[in-house]
Amino acid sequence: MVRKGERIRILAIAPYAGMRRLLEEAKAVRADEIELTICVGDWEEGLRLAREMMEHQEFDVILSRGGTAKLLRKRLGLPVVAIPFSISDMLRDIKMFDHYVGKFAIVGVGDVTKNARIVCDILQKDIQIRTIEQPEETEAVISGLKAEGVSLVICDRVRYQAAQKVGLNAIFSMASMESIFAGIDEAVRVVRANVAVYRQNELLREALTHDDEAVILYGPDRSVIVSSISKEKNGDLLLEALSTSRVTGGGRQEFLKKFRGKLYSIKTRILVHDGEEYTLLRISGRPNAFSSKEYISIYQAIEDETESTDDRNSANMTGRTFELIQKYAVSPVPLLILGEPGTGKDKTAKLLYRMGDYREKPLFIVDCSAVRSPEWEQLLLADDSPFAVIDTAIHFKDLDTLGAQDVQLFFQYAKTTGFLRRNRVTISMTLGSPREAEIRPILLNEHRCIAFPLPPLRERIEELPNILALYTNQMNMKFGKQIVGFSQEALAHMTAYPWPRNLDQLHWVMREIALLTENAYVTAETVKVVLAKEEKLEYANVPAAGKLPLSPDQTLEEMTYEIVCTVLAEEHGNKERTAARLGIGRTTLWRILKNHE
Repeated sequence: MVRKGERIRILAIAPYAGMRRLLEEAKAVRADEIELTICVGDWEEGLRLAREMMEHQEFDVILSRGGTAKLLRKRLGLPVVAIPFSISDMLRDIKMFDHYVGKFAIVGVGDVTKNARIVCDILQKDIQIRTIEQPEETEAVISGLKAEGVSLVICDRVRYQAAQKVGLNAIFSMASMESIFAGIDEAVRVVRANVAVYRQNELLREALTHDDEAVILYGPDRSVIVSSISKEKNGDLLLEALSTSRVTGGGRQEFLKKFRGKLYSIKTRILVHDGEEYTLLRISGRPNAFSSKEYISIYQAIEDETESTDDRNSANMTGRTFELIQKYAVSPVPLLILGEPGTGKDKTAKLLYRMGDYREKPLFIVDCSAVRSPEWEQLLLADDSPFAVIDTAIHFKDLDTLGAQDVQLFFQYAKTTGFLRRNRVTISMTLGSPREAEIRPILLNEHRCIAFPLPPLRERIEELPNILALYTNQMNMKFGKQIVGFSQEALAHMTAYPWPRNLDQLHWVMREIALLTENAYVTAETVKVVLAKEEKLEYANVPAAGKLPLSPDQTLEEMTYEIVCTVLAEEHGNKERTAARLGIGRTTLWRILKNHE
């Protein structure tokens, strides 16, 4: 309870990392009035962090934003104040997509769309705006926008997840300092006007008396009152799974549940308090033999929705590539994802999983490059292997890095057990790798896989403005920036670059550009500085050329390569001047050098 003269204790749950910086600045300005503790976590992760912090510290009020604030208000006992969506926030978001090619819309609750309409009227922008009155309307509204040709929506986090499920790109509106201070002012007002009363609940103390078990207590309205399961490694995901299988009738029960490769014992008990029934679950388990192996990871769409905001993931959610992902995601046929390094092969595998029929189940990701031969045989043949489970999702990352004997064992196992047909399987390989040409025909012909080649970034230049708009939003969230976009000259430099390392290279280039940019727009000078450094780094990997004249014993390809290297050395690594002297395009120059790496 706050006493006169004491600072108000605020727990801030920032839905994205960039908000932390703004909250830190506000904390310094208001240090004489508030004591601000900041955690970064969206939706269920934010709820988990809030509960964890409340176990160890006392707070007067919680500050968050959007759907996370709404969830916290529903699940926690403390008052929750939402950071508002201001007109300046909406103005920045709309301006960010001045260069976006395609239709986009704004979706949200009343205060979001009200401010959006004001901004659109001022800017004379014809942008579709949809107000969500009830949560159950979200899916229908988002699906309707997609049917109308909308390819991107600006929204809050709840609507963001709905957009992802139907295959729309989405960004969520970020807060400005103006909004942060408005939220803090409201939190202070709420606490001063309504001093929080912290109550001890005897029922919850009884539920948490055993430290060797995870505990969940459900209220009469089926909401989670308290959970200690968040302390465990797989807590949030297990909580989500159990919410669909818990007991709602009287008495005591015990049952086993296999989940994410672990066997759990779940004991249920009905507790009656003040005439109402509460359901208590006690969970204990033992790990699967493969759960701790470094070459296996488990990805869950329900748990890892935040990963859909990753910039390299977003890059494959646009253009022809995304059209194919949407079609292949619902196909039962195993998919072979091919591409140059850095094209987002494994991100694409996760997108296929998230948009398909298996998204409610975990995805087992096997990193073939990290598996040794004895472990590979054990993984395929053990009784508790994830491959022994029927109707699950599996992704084999870099299958072409396995040895010849392990590849043959894989093919033999697939033919004997039929697991490629009874599970949702994706496989990734690097185009042009030593074993790719040998393995690919067998997968396509004998095992009926479908090849899904990902184009290099240099062949998707027409999509680059859209990709950059999505990347800019992601970098703003990561670094707390408020970049609106690229100047026309800066955009021209970005589209002229050949991007030999594909999306991976674009990712690290964008990261540096974002860190160097202090204004609303990225300038051509900033882009030229960063790309010039990339040119030098690429040139550093080019082997030293021989001296002309050339040998008649050389092949035409070898002669061409030596001429290119000689001119490149004379131009001190400048590929633009090199291409001009040779009378070829920069993409052709890149291919000649790439073929000799």
